[in-house]
Amino acid sequence: YKSESVLLYREVINSQLLGSERRVRGRDVGLRLRELVLGRARLKQLINELKLLPETVESMGIIAAEDKLRNLIELRIGGGDTFHISYMSKDPEQAQKVVKRLGEVMIEEEANMRVKRAQATADFLEKQRKRTENDLKAREQKRAAFLALHPEFGVDAEVRNRQRPHGQ
Repeated sequence: YKSESVLLYREVINSQLLGSERRVRGRDVGLRLRELVLGRARLKQLINELKLLPETVESMGIIAAEDKLRNLIELRIGGGDTFHISYMSKDPEQAQKVVKRLGEVMIEEEANMRVKRAQATADFLEKQRKRTENDLKAREQKRAAFLALHPEFGVDAEVRNRQRPHGQ
């Protein structure tokens, strides 16, 4: 039996609006999610959680079971930012459970990545804000020092110059 699910990926905020040079492409997202889902740690977790391939684990070990599971899972990048997840099994309920769990894992991983990116962006913006504030303070101090040495360039002098009639 083959169970399949289709996931639709959408950017919450278009990266072009944030000044990114390129739009996040579905293929890039798909490749990243493929690596996250089909990594050994994730496959081992899936095998243990859903009790998959017990005969392979028993006879050949967990690494062989991970490799076998990886071959039974298919992740395809479809058109329109869709991702197809499928799993082959002799048991239809197991196939459905595995695909459901893989979909949940992909959604969880993408949500975690978005939170991390948002936090990194917030941290970057906070550093930029502090740097800009410090730069402004330094420039204000330099201006004040200059005006102390050259009061003729101060705001009061500018106001007096504007109030004088032309030609005086």
